[in-house]
Amino acid sequence: LSTILPHYAILVGLVFEHLKRVQRMMNQNYNGKLNFFLRQCRRAEEDIVAVIDEKVALALVEKVALAATAFSGGRFGFGVGRVTSRVFDRRGQFGWIDSSNQSPNKGVGRGGGCRLPTLDPWAPEVGVFYEKVAPLRCHRFQHELTYLNENGWLCVNESAARDASYRDVSCTSRCFGAGSDDWSQTVGQWSEPFDRCRPVFSCEFVEVSCRAGAWPWSVYTNFHSQIVPKPKPLPTTGRQWLSVLVLVLDSTSQSNLQRCFPKLVEALRANYTSVLLRGYAKVADNSFPNAVAAFTGKRFDPDDAAKSELPVDLRHEHFDHWPLIWRQFASRRQHVTLFAEDFPPFNLFTYQAAGFKQPPTDHYYRPFAWRVWRSFLHLRSTHLCVGNTPTHRMLLDYVGQFLRRYSDRPTFAIGWLAEITHDWLNQGQVADADLADFFNRARPFLTNTVTVLVSDHGLRFGDIRHTRLGRLEENMPAMVVALPDHAADRYPKLLETLQRNAALLATHYDLHATLLDLVDNGDTWTTLERRLAHARPPSTARRAHSLLLPLPQIRGCAEADIPDIYCVCQATVRRDNNETETLRAGQALVDELNHRLAGEQRCATLQLDRLLYAGELETDADHAQQPTSATRRYLIQVQTTPGSGHFEAIVHHRHHHRPQWTVPEDISRINRYGNQSFCVDNAVLKKYCFCQKN
Repeated sequence: LSTILPHYAILVGLVFEHLKRVQRMMNQNYNGKLNFFLRQCRRAEEDIVAVIDEKVALALVEKVALAATAFSGGRFGFGVGRVTSRVFDRRGQFGWIDSSNQSPNKGVGRGGGCRLPTLDPWAPEVGVFYEKVAPLRCHRFQHELTYLNENGWLCVNESAARDASYRDVSCTSRCFGAGSDDWSQTVGQWSEPFDRCRPVFSCEFVEVSCRAGAWPWSVYTNFHSQIVPKPKPLPTTGRQWLSVLVLVLDSTSQSNLQRCFPKLVEALRANYTSVLLRGYAKVADNSFPNAVAAFTGKRFDPDDAAKSELPVDLRHEHFDHWPLIWRQFASRRQHVTLFAEDFPPFNLFTYQAAGFKQPPTDHYYRPFAWRVWRSFLHLRSTHLCVGNTPTHRMLLDYVGQFLRRYSDRPTFAIGWLAEITHDWLNQGQVADADLADFFNRARPFLTNTVTVLVSDHGLRFGDIRHTRLGRLEENMPAMVVALPDHAADRYPKLLETLQRNAALLATHYDLHATLLDLVDNGDTWTTLERRLAHARPPSTARRAHSLLLPLPQIRGCAEADIPDIYCVCQATVRRDNNETETLRAGQALVDELNHRLAGEQRCATLQLDRLLYAGELETDADHAQQPTSATRRYLIQVQTTPGSGHFEAIVHHRHHHRPQWTVPEDISRINRYGNQSFCVDNAVLKKYCFCQKN
């Protein structure tokens, strides 16, 4: 530190000096000062790389890099990227980070149908958007006067009562659970007051209220959850079928997983044999259609009902009869099932949708999360908290209880964390330690489990989305498959297959095929490995392939059923925004937006404000989704007025007798729109519409 801190102080001082005086420094002295600044940066580089304590090194790099890269116009960026890569390489995170200075189109893997890009999580282009987030501290406005123990007893916390100087604490509780659908609940009667413990053995979810002494009102309210085991027959095969845990981090790219969740990454590396699928790609715009692909294997296309393989009228269609994957595990293999989401206003099956009539799984978290969300306790709480507890920790505790309760039974569980990561690039850091702790504690209960850590897509909004790498990050969600160490050691071919697949194009459809594979063949690890010797070469005629079998070496976006707008296999050549051709492409995109909004009288007619980006998709002989030679394809980003909406789409220009401009696929909204579209209920049109005030 004695060698680093002087240079660090010089760097910080110079950064702020230049930022404050930048207008005055645009003269002959400017270049001299900048060169001195850069020399100090290079000296600091050498010292930082030599530091043994990586945490100290990273802290210095992060603080200096953000300001220095922005100030120096990228001249310092290469050095920062190199230092950061070298420091992180020493941490040995799975070999996940490719520290070579490759261009994004050079690729992590190359099949005949796809040249995958290499994503550097710390490239200056995206690294400038990373910032440290303060730890989440829930404001403690009440003492924890009750707890629910592992045996189903709800007890008064006498030590907490003493700390609060409460006397004669008396509590009452009631059970609640699912009602006739996702929007209703059954709520029991309040119990008789108790001052020690009372049994709540049969209550999955409990609400509690306490008074103290002569206080005329409640001094404490809270909600508790527990796993009440379901009576279920054991598998009839006599074998212990493998279990599956799927944990979803909403809106988290594979790069942001590495930036914001280093402790989680380390927990997976240290306690499991984990493989990051670097070619994993989304297949649709937002959470719901990507989740449908992963959990049903079907295409859901709200823009085109003819292409959709499932009904698109979600407001009048309950999901009880949809072919969701947990039904296969429950009916065919007698797995105990769980589905838990933490963000009730935006739950997958209830956001602008009818939800379920009956709980879809043996253990279903929505009744708990929905009641807690609407409570006065939540209203009083710190953002991302319920009382004294972070919201994400409540869900992780519920999933953890599930794993412990059924440690001797085959299970299938999906936990979906959305609130912490859905809208903000860096906010996921607040859950990093809790997620790492979850996987560290869960290890004894996952010895017979295939664990999947996955996201639906990367961040879809914000400044990072306007960068080249930010666009790629949105289309390449995090995907990690973790096996118990003993399974990886005893069945090396299974691990080798996963590692080979990690460098190939894969999608949510492949995740579904993997889960189905485990339904069919997941009786033992031996079965999964033994069939590799007899596996047939994969056919590109099928869009879905198990990740536990070899993926096609030659597969492009067309074969994988990825629309052009989300395809990561194709390079784009930047075009001048002021060219006649690109301006016409931008206008064609706005015209298509207005065409799609034509039936909504309450939505304003949009006008082209400016072209944000124009690029032409390169013709690649390896890319299987090329249109005819008479068609040129442009990646276009526009800003519209009113509302300053930012939209992105692939625009086709056909050169026939009469030139024709078309937008054949989805149009992405790439900035937040808040309540601009309050006047429409259609989930697709909401991202396009700017409501007229009258």
